[in-house]
Amino acid sequence: MSALLPHRSEGEEGSISSGSGPKHFPESSPLAGLPMQLDVTIPISSFRVRDLLTLDRGSVLASQWPHTDDVPVWCGGSQLVWSEFEVVDEKLAVRVTRLG
Repeated sequence: MSALLPHRSEGEEGSISSGSGPKHFPESSPLAGLPMQLDVTIPISSFRVRDLLTLDRGSVLASQWPHTDDVPVWCGGSQLVWSEFEVVDEKLAVRVTRLG
């Protein structure tokens, strides 16, 4: 199953279209099938070891990241895109908002 879901075109509420991003090599290339680990991180400043030691189920970690700002998506130390959080079929997902 692919991790890439169809996307809604901007300004078209409810409509879903398949995206066609930049093509640098054909999908039939052996490189196209290589797995990649993507990371979405939100910095939590002023977190201390004592905070780690007191974590419990249901703890909420507050970040300084504004909820309206896009979050970066990284792969191997390189930022690929900007995204926003979304829920898809009761699972947390990210929607790409900007490249680079």
